[in-house]
Amino acid sequence: MTTTAYGSNPCIGFLVRGRRSTRELVSTFDIMTRAWNGDPRLGMSDVTEDTFTSLHAFELGPLKSYKDAHGGKLDGLQSSGIGHACPWITWDLDCKEDPTKSLLTAETLVRYIMQTFNLDVSHDVFRCNLSGSKGCHVRLLNPLFDPTDIEFQPDTFKRHRAFAMALASKAGVLTGDKETEIVDDTIYDVGGLIRLPNSKNMKSGRHAVPFTAGELLVREHAAIIDPAATLWVDSSQPLRTQRFLWPAGQLDDNYRNAFAERWAAAGETSQQATIEFIEKKAAFKPEGGSFVSYRMPFETQRILSGDIVVSDGRRMKAFLIGCQVGERGFGLRGAWGLFREHILGWGMDEPTAMKQFTDGWKKGKSNLFPGAGDESL
Repeated sequence: MTTTAYGSNPCIGFLVRGRRSTRELVSTFDIMTRAWNGDPRLGMSDVTEDTFTSLHAFELGPLKSYKDAHGGKLDGLQSSGIGHACPWITWDLDCKEDPTKSLLTAETLVRYIMQTFNLDVSHDVFRCNLSGSKGCHVRLLNPLFDPTDIEFQPDTFKRHRAFAMALASKAGVLTGDKETEIVDDTIYDVGGLIRLPNSKNMKSGRHAVPFTAGELLVREHAAIIDPAATLWVDSSQPLRTQRFLWPAGQLDDNYRNAFAERWAAAGETSQQATIEFIEKKAAFKPEGGSFVSYRMPFETQRILSGDIVVSDGRRMKAFLIGCQVGERGFGLRGAWGLFREHILGWGMDEPTAMKQFTDGWKKGKSNLFPGAGDESL
């Protein structure tokens, strides 16, 4: 049986270190192999500060060209149309009140996936690590990802999200409440980031230490969490390691076929969501405006497609969305009709939500047209 190390694959991702916003292009497989295995070649500076790597993998040429064309930055990657691939299906689980709840959620999810795809720990398809804060990350090997023949698509991130959230839903680990949700559904952007295994969370002082699916399933939750607080008391301590290889030849056809069926269904789900989003956006374009030239703010697009990313509180969300659509020339009543269901779903009473949305809309209008914004709901 032959296994191929991640480091031998030419896929490119990017790395973000500390508080710096610069995204360094790195070999996706190489950086993950070295980080996961605790290879000293990684360099102490990589893992003693907040360090994140890209969720998806890219082809070097297009990604480098895009970065060079944008002054060395990767801003706007979400709407760039650049192709990307998904080596691992990833879940980011977090519970601020009790970190063991995130591990219990991970256990439930992993058990469901094993049952669904007829897997066990010997199949070696899971990679898990603590987040360094109050949660953990779970990765499931994508058996359709061929390291020697990679297909880069511009909509992979949508399929990735649909696939991951469908499994989480079937496993029964979604609460449906944004205030208590443990499964983070906002990580699946084209350029989405996730903490590098074994790196240090500077706020908590904890490291994103790896643990095995076997440890998770025998409910050694305390043993999993405890090392995160004590690991790396000083920089001379060794990393906790876990093999991070590509298990080529170890996956049976039943897993591939079952995965492929759900991957195809996820593609259909994401396409339908895109169609519905475009229809909604077209229905509420500015009066007398051109749909072709009209571009809704990215944050508002995320609201329409169900990916709510504004994190300033429920009232501020309503205010900011109102401001965004006001700046684009939307009528207040039409815009409220578009977003009402989403905003009320955050748990605000309707009068408060309407006031926040209206105040934001008036501010957005007045930025461009002083004195405008007398319309009311």
